[in-house]
Amino acid sequence: MFPGPRARTAYAARVSGDPDLDERYLPALRVETARLAEVVGGAAPELRVPSCPDWDLGTLARHVGRVHRWATAVVRSGAPVDPSTLPPGTPDDPAALPAWLREGAAAFEATVSAGPLDRSCWAWGPDQRARFWARRMAHETFVHRVDAELAAGVDPEPTEPALAADAIAELFENAPAVPWLAGLRGAGATIHLHATDTPGEWLVWLGPDGWSVRAEHAKADVALRGPAAALLLALLGRRGTGDLEVLGDAAVFARFVDRFAF
Repeated sequence: MFPGPRARTAYAARVSGDPDLDERYLPALRVETARLAEVVGGAAPELRVPSCPDWDLGTLARHVGRVHRWATAVVRSGAPVDPSTLPPGTPDDPAALPAWLREGAAAFEATVSAGPLDRSCWAWGPDQRARFWARRMAHETFVHRVDAELAAGVDPEPTEPALAADAIAELFENAPAVPWLAGLRGAGATIHLHATDTPGEWLVWLGPDGWSVRAEHAKADVALRGPAAALLLALLGRRGTGDLEVLGDAAVFARFVDRFAF
């Protein structure tokens, strides 16, 4: 199904993205940060985060706020920034975390909005433009908002279908830059992901020399169909497959998620 050379390349990255979504990343970040801040402000900071077992809710909030500030520094300079060189300022008082989260996201939005999204900027993924960071922060904040809701016992709200499908595409585009994914292997198993509420299909192939992904429809050892947000959260190990139609060998997908989720 996939020729050998593709097995050595995790993803043929499409860094142009969907221009119709470009203007939605920053508003989405604003909404997701507000939701996250609301959850953090209404729950105990020592609550464990089941989807990030090493973290409590306060740790998760501080992580998101620091990432927003690091991304702001990178976009402002256009070059790599060592996170350890950023000024301190993480609140010790948990009550200050919601406002601190909003301030960090607002500073990021202002920095990105100061120039075109397609301006050159260092990024750890293949898209070396400021757009990478707008897209990454929107999707990163959504996932960690879900983490916070799971910790607080709140049923997570899905993101918009088009944004969820874009988040799946972004995960696969950036996967070659994630070191621990380089070792993903298989015996030729295939996984088909099919969003039912927005355009979006992906075929994952796990070969003995590596793995690959194509944005296409095809038969596979296991197929998962359902809302794009449910596919995204299942792919990231945040939710199970209960909201999805699973056809075929579910264990193939479970093994993939165990290695892929990040």
